[in-house]
Amino acid sequence: MAILVIVFRVSVASLLLSIIDSSVLATSLHTIGIEFQERSLINWVVLAYSLGYAGFTVSSNTVSDVVGRRSAFAASHVMFLSFSIACGCAQHVKQLIICRAFQGIGGSGLYALSILILTQQSPPQLRQYIGSIIGIVVAGAGLLGPILGGTFTQYVSWRWIFWIKFAAPVVDVMTTERG
Repeated sequence: MAILVIVFRVSVASLLLSIIDSSVLATSLHTIGIEFQERSLINWVVLAYSLGYAGFTVSSNTVSDVVGRRSAFAASHVMFLSFSIACGCAQHVKQLIICRAFQGIGGSGLYALSILILTQQSPPQLRQYIGSIIGIVVAGAGLLGPILGGTFTQYVSWRWIFWIKFAAPVVDVMTTERG
């Protein structure tokens, strides 16, 4: 049962992160455009993530069938987090756009595989609730994204929108080790 709780926490957190990233920049684009002195390409920052995300969601499941769920999920995490750091370090809007596209590809794996893992690993008597849990996570992420993006942009820097993603896994690992 303890392993099921860990799988559930990691899957839900991954799903939340991948969906938050689709809306987190909505309240930060203006500031990013000013910093990079580039307003004509700034919408591509959001669009690049969406294209990578939507374009590779189905492929992630196929890849996981070939290499295994755990390996594909881990690779999606590495890709998502690596390109999150790269986004936060971007020195030009074109760098940010390219990094967001690759981050979207990693995010698509987190999204698709989280749902797959949640449904496959849940005991049969709990599977009826998985759709509701996923719906709550999706709705919550849609609300949290712009709020978090605006808060980080106003009080710290838009770059922290990307760097903060490392805090969630670290906190999760620390609480798992103690629990």
